[in-house]
Amino acid sequence: MTELNTQATPIDQATWARREYFYYFTKMMPTGFTLNVDIDITATKAWLTKHNRKFNPAYLYLVTKLITKHPEFRVGQVDGQLVEYDVLHPSYSIFHGDDLSISSLWTAYDPSFEQFYQNYLADQATYGDYHTPMLRRHKVPTPI
Repeated sequence: MTELNTQATPIDQATWARREYFYYFTKMMPTGFTLNVDIDITATKAWLTKHNRKFNPAYLYLVTKLITKHPEFRVGQVDGQLVEYDVLHPSYSIFHGDDLSISSLWTAYDPSFEQFYQNYLADQATYGDYHTPMLRRHKVPTPI
């Protein structure tokens, strides 16, 4: 597995082109939004079936790859400082059928689909049987 990229570059709000928009939508009119798009995944699904690959890790990879191309989607805060992350790592839920609970997990993004896919499978093997809300946040608990 590649090293997790957590590099974040501070944003100078005095010269940041999005400064006024950030202020407006976080202070004057806090807003959230939802985006729904119909996507034809026929070719993707056929490729995944042909190559014996699961849909969810492929979906996470494709969405993360697309979002990571846009700097405005990589903005966050570290200790009160606005930053731009170099890369995003997808977070997703794992459903536990035995007790109907869920756990939140993330997998390190890698620009190589095959490497990301292997990272995802390794995370599922390592953390999939643990029943706790936030996997990887603390030491791994004893499985239930």
